[in-house]
Amino acid sequence: MAGEEAFKKNYQRYDKWFEDNPSLYETELEALKRFVPKSGKGFESGVGTGKFALPLNIEFGIDPVKEMFEEAIKNGIKTVCAKGENLPFKDNCFDFGLAVTTICFYDDILLSFKEAKRVIKKGGCLVLGFVDNGSWMGKVYREKKHKNPFYKDAVFYTVDEVKELLETAGFEKIEIIQAIFEDNLKKIAQGYGKGGFAVIKGVKGR
Repeated sequence: MAGEEAFKKNYQRYDKWFEDNPSLYETELEALKRFVPKSGKGFESGVGTGKFALPLNIEFGIDPVKEMFEEAIKNGIKTVCAKGENLPFKDNCFDFGLAVTTICFYDDILLSFKEAKRVIKKGGCLVLGFVDNGSWMGKVYREKKHKNPFYKDAVFYTVDEVKELLETAGFEKIEIIQAIFEDNLKKIAQGYGKGGFAVIKGVKGR
């Protein structure tokens, strides 16, 4: 995972972002709620300390950084040490999966989507929240990534790239919303391209 060592050494600094930017965090969370099912068995890939899994009532999580997921365990999330490319779950055992600001750290994003599809039941969904590389926020992250210990090795994707990869992995009925506009940080709207934070939902088909 890109940036894994940085997370091990500085995870508290990463987590502090949520404390320093509560309105942005709340907007991201509200956007995710539009797509994350309110019931059913779900897991979060890259669960971290549980900043999203907890308010979204997600019971299971995986993360390769033990220093982070120990906090998630304390908060009641059943978390194991693993990566998105090799999920430690049986086939067809979840109703949905979630990954938030995680796909930029995957070593193999397509493999991670295929793994998610494997463990999600037919008709279940995968929800992704990420910085849209084609947006104003993507530009900001690109300009600062080499100065940031977490993102210097990260790979940022556009919405079109993620959509194509999801479809290649076997997800369909793709839905997309965008949030955090440059002129309105609390705005959530349909579509993509202007909002810095994109949320995509794909349903497991074939």
